[in-house]
Amino acid sequence: MCCFDEAYKPHDRAALAQKTGVSLRPIGDLVRLSDLARKTVRRTGLTRFIALNLLIGYGWL
Repeated sequence: MCCFDEAYKPHDRAALAQKTGVSLRPIGDLVRLSDLARKTVRRTGLTRFIALNLLIGYGWL
């Protein structure tokens, strides 16, 4: 029996998913705040187009 078997019991999957979401949220916030697309969206032309589409894709995900 593995030490990780406790985390994968069917009745405990909701708790595991919640813990995973809580741990991934700060990472996502850090990436979002330091993203280059937020800075380049203020430019013009193709650069703005690409940055805007990246930001829309981030929101969709």
